[in-house]
Amino acid sequence: MTGLRAKALRVLPVVLFAFVGALPPSMPALAASTEIVAFAGSGESGFAGDGGPAARARLSSPVGVTVGRDGTVFIADTGNRVVRAVGPDGVIRTVAGTGPGQRPVTALPPGASLPGAEVTLAGPTGVAAGPDGTVYIADGDAFRVLALSPKGKLSTFAGTGVAGFSGDGGPAGEAQIGGVKGIAAGPDGTVYIGDLRSRRIRAVAPDGSIRTVMGGGGENAVGGGPATTAGLPYVTSLAVDGRGAVWVSGTALQRLADGQVATVTSPGADRWALASEATPLLPKDAMPGVAAVAASGDALYVLDEGGLRRLRPDQAVETVVTAGKLSGPVAVAASGAVYVVDTSGNRLHVARPSTAGKPDSDGPAGGGGRDRWPVVAGALAALLAVALVVWAIRRRSARGIAGQG
Repeated sequence: MTGLRAKALRVLPVVLFAFVGALPPSMPALAASTEIVAFAGSGESGFAGDGGPAARARLSSPVGVTVGRDGTVFIADTGNRVVRAVGPDGVIRTVAGTGPGQRPVTALPPGASLPGAEVTLAGPTGVAAGPDGTVYIADGDAFRVLALSPKGKLSTFAGTGVAGFSGDGGPAGEAQIGGVKGIAAGPDGTVYIGDLRSRRIRAVAPDGSIRTVMGGGGENAVGGGPATTAGLPYVTSLAVDGRGAVWVSGTALQRLADGQVATVTSPGADRWALASEATPLLPKDAMPGVAAVAASGDALYVLDEGGLRRLRPDQAVETVVTAGKLSGPVAVAASGAVYVVDTSGNRLHVARPSTAGKPDSDGPAGGGGRDRWPVVAGALAALLAVALVVWAIRRRSARGIAGQG
């Protein structure tokens, strides 16, 4: 009997370890809660706060936001005619533009560059961060796009400064563009420009050449089909996902990929789909009221009548936060934080998963599961208890043998 008991005590630790090893790598997790808080701007219109905390600074009717590769957040502070940057330390500063006033807009000849804070802007209408650290500034009222280098120098990227439509197939700096609304940079360095007056989306390749990739100049909305014959009545924002597809918000939410346009539809509650058939009008179930779109990898976010929502790759729609009267645009950081512009409130907000109940990074919605360390800790405690029992039995046995001797 003693031999069987000793064998059982030796086997029990092995069984416990096998139990722990058989546990699944992750267990079902609670959905992450999300909170939205003010990130930059005190809510009072003005131009103040450089060198201090972003949340105490004054902004004036911001209309654009993007996030750089190092996490720096760039804001198109339109009313102040500047672009401001908030570093990872939370300090805000002006990186382009001389500030509010009636100064003449600085002309930048092709090839010329000046420190960003010495160039007078007409009014930035959008910003986009490129993969190499360059920040592209849509100076819409000056009919141009500027490039801000990582060293803080501004140069002309696209547009002559004269409104119009010309230059496809040639250098972007010699092309005419209309009022710019919406700008985005792809993972390959291609920059997409919402040429509002010509009702086109134009692309500037890494070699500096410009071409039309969507829109034929007409006003009629087209549900799907060849991109360059599609109507493009209005554009509010652009985004490029990790696969290079371009998402356009405006009259509807549309996707441009491989030269074809498809319209995002809402076939059912909390679902989305793509209608790619060429039609003269938008589908009746086109997703309504999309004010802004943003992408990061496979993550796609829209700001619409339901708030800030995520369009998942499995075609489910999740409401991230009820965003109220926020206007957009929207930008997504590599960390998953989503920045939302509040133009009328003179602020920039950030939505991020709260620390309570925050899921792991794996899984279709960014959540993988609950940590199994509590189970492992319990198993270790059980093993310690078993070890103590074994030690007590062996000690008692040893005493009995000694007593018999």
